[in-house]
Formats: sequence, structure tokens, C-alpha cells
Amino acid sequence: MNFFSPESQPWKAMGKAVDFVGLSLCAVFSSLLIVTIPASFAALYTAIVKEFRYGDNTPFKTYFDSFKRNLKQGIIIMLIFIPFFFFFSFGYAIMREHSDTREGAFLFTFYYVLLFIPAGIMINTFPLLGRFEYSTKELLKTSIFLTFAHLFSTFIIVLLTLELTLWTVNKYSPCFITPSLWAFLSSFFLEKNYKKHLSVEDSAKLENLTVEEYLEKEEKRKEFFSHWKKH
Repeated sequence: MNFFSPESQPWKAMGKAVDFVGLSLCAVFSSLLIVTIPASFAALYTAIVKEFRYGDNTPFKTYFDSFKRNLKQGIIIMLIFIPFFFFFSFGYAIMREHSDTREGAFLFTFYYVLLFIPAGIMINTFPLLGRFEYSTKELLKTSIFLTFAHLFSTFIIVLLTLELTLWTVNKYSPCFITPSLWAFLSSFFLEKNYKKHLSVEDSAKLENLTVEEYLEKEEKRKEFFSHWKKH
């Protein structure tokens, strides 16, 4: 195959890299107003998952369609989250201020660990906003449920979010990849969690497959892992 053909693997890989960076920048710029963060990251997660997990070839159309569709609800959600953010941030500052004693250090560590719960609820909400259609009340209830039902994966995703955020804030240049990287890595936990609570029909729809195609794919996946375990 000709190296310069659009169908060649190097050109396809280059196209994927451009999409990866482009979607990151879309999320960064569309989050500048703060209240647009939920819609931005809902759109980013949806676009990344559909292209890099399920083979969709229209990532930017997916991004902007999702952003426009979820913007109003996303702003409402952010306005709900902002007071909680300042409340927990104030608690963090107070605990840290008194962490110079043994008891204070213990309470600060305990509080810090507990913060993973509200952080997980907030972070879980964004992908749910992009992948499903819920009322605001049902969206928040589902996010709370998934956070407690999958505490381990929630802990990993919060830790991933924290590390990528700190890396981006400290270096700035990682903003070209970190939002898309967050969405891609988080999807391996989140998509699996979603399917545990969905019917076969809804799981197939999540991957843009027919039920038959989904069942065939799941069978191949099980065969692969059973073969891998034997070795």
C-alpha cells in the first residue's frame, strides 16, 4: 500500500493523533467559562470513546453535537457543584492548617481520603451526561450509585484525574493531550461499569452494535481471556 495513501496505517495513525490532540484542545477552550466544564468533558468523553474504543470516524461532529445537546443541563449541574466545591475546599484548608499535630495530621489524612467520594461523584457525572439521557436529578442519583457501587474504580479515576490535572497545571504543555488521555483511560473502567447495569440491548447500543454483533464480540473477548489465562 502506498505510504501517502489515506488508507495507509501511518496516515491513519497520524489522523488519530491529530484527533486526540484536537479533541483535547476543544475541551480546554470550551471549558474556559467554568460553567461549561460538564458539557465540555461529557462531549470529550463521548467523542473519545466512540472513536478510539468503538471505531467512529466523526469525532468532532460527535463532540460538538454532544456539547450543544448537554450545554444547558451541564451548566445547571456545574452551578450545583460549585458551592460543594468551595465547601469541601474550605474544609480541606482548615484541616491542613491544623495538621501540624498528630491528631490534626490524622484528621487531615482521613478528610483527604473522604474527599475521594464527592470528587468521584462529580467526575462520574460528566461521562454519564455524555453517554446517557437523564434528568438532572436522575443523573446525580446514578452518579452517586455508581460511585459507591464501584469504589475501587472510582478511586483509580479520581487519582488519575488528580495526577493529570496537577501535571497540566504545573507544565501547561500537557493540555494538548491530558484531557483526551483522561477520557480514554477512564473509559476502560467506566464503560465496563455501565455494562454491568445495562441489558444486552442497551450495552449493544452503547457500542453502536446490533445485539448479534455485540454478543459475538463478547464471545470473542471471553475466548481471548480464557486462552490468555491458560498461558
